Amino acid sequence: MNQAQTNNSISLKQAYNYCIYLLSNREYSTHNLKNKITQKYIDLNHQDILDIINKLKKQDYLSDIRYAQIRSRSLIRKLYGPYYINRYLQQENIDKHLIASSIQNCLLELDIDWVNQINKYLIKYNYNFLDNSHKYKNKWRNKLYNRGFESCYINKIIF
Repeated sequence: MNQAQTNNSISLKQAYNYCIYLLSNREYSTHNLKNKITQKYIDLNHQDILDIINKLKKQDYLSDIRYAQIRSRSLIRKLYGPYYINRYLQQENIDKHLIASSIQNCLLELDIDWVNQINKYLIKYNYNFLDNSHKYKNKWRNKLYNRGFESCYINKIIF
């Protein structure tokens, strides 16, 4: 074995151990973990990185399903709506079908509906239910829309 092959195998082992270290602290999406490995270990080629990722998936250390469920649950608890969660997970290159199923599972698991979530948000941020001015209602509708809630649910509560 020559010096280059020895260095490469050491670098692969270090990259794998680095991934284990990262995953021991929190969940990562496959996309995010690839980026972290690429930034830290510039000398690794694309195939080596894919091999590490596949090994981690086989050992069930890395799972996009688990990541999507954990992240969806976290964002729902922080009172974000379905569109925001969808955009967030799409930026992590999570499959659309996986996103939809993880959001639905979290709603069932937490026994939450979107109307209830909007009400919690409005109460938390002191929405005045007695103020009927159009400007005030539009301001809150925009806040909720930017938070990722659907217009039909927003309009049910505000208008």
